[in-house]
Amino acid sequence: MNPYDKRAAIDLDLWNTWKNSGYKKKHLKPLQDRMQGIVGMTVNKYRGVNISEPLLRAEANKHLVQALKDYNPNAGAAVGSYVMSRQVRVDRFVKENQNFGRVVEQRAQKWSYYTGARDMLEQE
Repeated sequence: MNPYDKRAAIDLDLWNTWKNSGYKKKHLKPLQDRMQGIVGMTVNKYRGVNISEPLLRAEANKHLVQALKDYNPNAGAAVGSYVMSRQVRVDRFVKENQNFGRVVEQRAQKWSYYTGARDMLEQE
């Protein structure tokens, strides 16, 4: 068994324990601790944005817990893979809160084009 399969099996076992306990917090903690690497990757991805790290971490953890609640082992994905796919939702939070102007999502995606064009004009 390769290390990824072992990790996936441990994650699934912890998830089953948490689910069978009726989603008790004491059984969530070990699973949440194992997933902090995913949360850390998400927080690091947005480190340069004008949002505090504790707020980013809280948002990533919120989506972590929601992903664990929504996880379906019969769908074919490992627990960690499913949690990782749900961390994409932090992107929307960042785009909505990265500046005081509350730029809509479509405009936020074009922000780099605007700043690049502005920088080019300033250089001329």
